[in-house]
Amino acid sequence: MLEVTIYQLNSDGSYDELTTSTTLVDDKRRVKYQNGLIEILVLEKNLTSQYAIVDITASGFTVEYEKYVTGGVSNAQFYTPEQSPYSYTMTLLQGWNLVSTPIEPDYPDVNSIFDSNEDVLIPVYTWSTTNKQYYEVSEIELGKGYWVLALNDTQVIFSGTPYFG
Repeated sequence: MLEVTIYQLNSDGSYDELTTSTTLVDDKRRVKYQNGLIEILVLEKNLTSQYAIVDITASGFTVEYEKYVTGGVSNAQFYTPEQSPYSYTMTLLQGWNLVSTPIEPDYPDVNSIFDSNEDVLIPVYTWSTTNKQYYEVSEIELGKGYWVLALNDTQVIFSGTPYFG
């Protein structure tokens, strides 16, 4: 079974183990550490590798490990959310915005996507054609429409998987 342990290097040379969250989606385990601008995402497809990730010292980037390589992880991709080939920038104008996403969010929870932006008010709503009413949503899905209230013009950037039909 996959084991992921992420450590932060302290100035005295010691390491602190960081707390991660784990989800299982489409037979892929996603292990994530996030604190402020730092996000570390490990996507494991075969659920058999072991990882030890150390010496996280930069901020404002995502580390995506897709494959374990003996002696280290050589297929790691480092990028900022603005540079990610798998990120989406949602532009919101002040007031109510009807939005959707062209990617399947890595972490579709509404709080994961919008909570760090002080200009966005949660909850997020969608319309039920069956009940003819709005209702709160807890997750954002590809291909669905959502009403988001922004206090000011702003942008929300999140990572995900492109849809290839």
